[in-house]
Amino acid sequence: MIGLGNPILPCLINSVNIVRMVNTRQTGDQPNIATLIAEQLQNIIPQIVNQVTANVNNAQNANGGQANNQANNGCSYKTFQACGPKEYDGKGGAVALTRWFEKIETVIDNSGCLDNQRVKYAASSLVNKALTWWKGQVQIRGRDAANGMTWNDFKALMKEEFSPEHELEKLELELWNHRMEPCCLHRQVSRAS
Repeated sequence: MIGLGNPILPCLINSVNIVRMVNTRQTGDQPNIATLIAEQLQNIIPQIVNQVTANVNNAQNANGGQANNQANNGCSYKTFQACGPKEYDGKGGAVALTRWFEKIETVIDNSGCLDNQRVKYAASSLVNKALTWWKGQVQIRGRDAANGMTWNDFKALMKEEFSPEHELEKLELELWNHRMEPCCLHRQVSRAS
């Protein structure tokens, strides 16, 4: 919308004044009006496009990053909850945390969440010890910064808190040292299927 505070308005007024000057000249060296208008339009159209784009972006940001187009607005919290996200309580170590990440990422993908919604919605599934820890992070970082972190940063922060390095090393060592006895091999294969 072109208003008094809009930077495009002076450009339009300038274009109109040039056309008026050309029309009121009494000299024999009148420039071609069509050429002047074309030059002015060529200068002003990119400014108009930039202003319209900025206005659309500002409107989206004012609406929490959501546009009116369903394809661009990600998911609502209601849609996210309808996909049945599992709660995470901070217990169970690396295995429980890894499983929760897998489940919550499936919910995020199925609900159509945008990147800027992932952390906020996933954090809403934290309970007990994990929720207390998250509230501390929000208090330290601020709500916008905490909810605005990337998904990978969020996962790394949670792994650091709920899946200590020594526990991961222990699990990895167990995996590498795991031996199957020939008599138990059939039972292990059957159980894995």
